[in-house]
Amino acid sequence: MKVKLDDLMTITEAAELVGCSRQNVHQWIKKGFLGAIEMGNQKLVNREAVLATSEIMEKRRHDWIKRRGESAGVAVSNFPKKSEKD
Repeated sequence: MKVKLDDLMTITEAAELVGCSRQNVHQWIKKGFLGAIEMGNQKLVNREAVLATSEIMEKRRHDWIKRRGESAGVAVSNFPKKSEKD
């Protein structure tokens, strides 16, 4: 699969795009959820892959919270997603 240079972004740009920390993006790479290439001393990631990974991680987070709430007897059916900030 060919990747255009315009589709690549730094870890910092990726974190800003999806509203998480740089450490989260590094963890996604380390755990194999997100691929990266090294160019010089920087790691670059594909924009679409970052968006897809972020969506998957958000769903996993929401499911985990829901399971925790159900096991504790707490109703969390309308639990707000992380992106729904006051």
